[in-house]
Amino acid sequence: ELAGLCHDMGHGPYSHMFEHAFGGSGSKTHEKMSQLLVRRVAGKVPRFADYFERPDKVNEHVEFVCALIQGLRRDEPVPAATGRGELKRYLFDIVANETSGLDVDKMDYLHRDALATLSATPSFDVKRLITSVAPDVRDADGAKIRFEEKTAGDINTVFAVRADMHRQVYQHRVAIIVEEMIKDVLVEANKSEFRVNGKTIEEAAADPESFVLLTDGILDVIQLSEAPGLEGAKALLARLHSRQFYEAIGPGKNVPTLPACPECDALTRPEDRYCSQCGAKTIGRATTQLRDGYLVPPGADKPASKWAEELEALSGVDRSQFVVKISRVKRGWPFPIADPHDPTRRWLWHDAIKNVKFWNPKSDSWADRRVTLSRLFVPEVPQEIVAYCFYKPVLPQVPGDDPVYVKLSDTYPVLFEKCAEYQGRSNSHTPGSARSEASGRKRRRSDAHPLSPRALDSILSSAHNGEFDSPRFTEM
Repeated sequence: ELAGLCHDMGHGPYSHMFEHAFGGSGSKTHEKMSQLLVRRVAGKVPRFADYFERPDKVNEHVEFVCALIQGLRRDEPVPAATGRGELKRYLFDIVANETSGLDVDKMDYLHRDALATLSATPSFDVKRLITSVAPDVRDADGAKIRFEEKTAGDINTVFAVRADMHRQVYQHRVAIIVEEMIKDVLVEANKSEFRVNGKTIEEAAADPESFVLLTDGILDVIQLSEAPGLEGAKALLARLHSRQFYEAIGPGKNVPTLPACPECDALTRPEDRYCSQCGAKTIGRATTQLRDGYLVPPGADKPASKWAEELEALSGVDRSQFVVKISRVKRGWPFPIADPHDPTRRWLWHDAIKNVKFWNPKSDSWADRRVTLSRLFVPEVPQEIVAYCFYKPVLPQVPGDDPVYVKLSDTYPVLFEKCAEYQGRSNSHTPGSARSEASGRKRRRSDAHPLSPRALDSILSSAHNGEFDSPRFTEM
């Protein structure tokens, strides 16, 4: 209960936006600040230990609450300081589930935010999900939470609602612009003599005693403050109030999240052996390897700062004049898909239920149960990445009169056309690659099978299993 109540205390003004403005990694995440605040409360509140059944174990309880807030990765042992062993591992899946992404935090904010922004209640039943849960202490990976099989559709809906909220609210184009402008206000104020409890905003963000003074009212405080050096921040606030937002440089650009065929550039799914367009084998698809070893198409992991760096080099426009933002909307939680030609290579994919453990109350077995959803409810592409570019200076009435804006407008689309990685093709020819230089870029390979990849896979699999014994197949 305490972890659920306190897990988001570490959010600064305007939630994740503040975290992004003043560092959102390592010790500066909101989870880390939540833990600092819990320890602060434990040390300052009289009779805090009386909240627990075992007051003599208060230090272990506090560490346990902090560990629940942080969450536990699949390969991470239960911290000894919590006083809990592996049999209690399933408790770490409740507040911040790092294994499947399905936790009470997600159910809570989706209901609250959907009601507050869209005046709608999400179509999943929280009570149904919670009452279907059972801990499995015999799991090979440690004690885990399992959901009844019948709730697979509800779990899929949770991630569908989450993707919808990111698309319509959290990562809406206008929301991205406004957040960027608020972030710039705070950064400008941080450069001035404006102080919170005697500290700059960035210093206050790292100090629990000062952090508790930071609220959403900080913009009004900056507006009314007479501290020297706030001219830039106040000018941006005036633009916000009059809706003079940063101007978009054309529409957002979609970044492919599927690997491209090395022969014809058509997009393929990670598990495809053959390209559905040209029939070529999918060996040699261009990839970028992430830190955890997963593969993604080139560009799919590229941060906004890298796109901005390339746009600056291509256009000659200083980066202070524009900003590149990346919207990443995912449907599900990450899991690997083995490459059909090399099982040791694993592609990063997203799915709502692949990482969820299920059980059936009518069965005595706790063995992993394979649950699949109808293709009708599973998206063909579970992730969408869109790159936006915004021009910061105030535009004249006729945007074409601003030469810098025109230059960016002309260059931004070219960035995606010129980027060799973006084309999805491997830069080097490797032995056994499906690409044939002599056959030309768009022509069908001479040895490409005319059947569809799925049909060809089925025939080859049946032949391998010795199912083609009839004269009809022998003649073929």
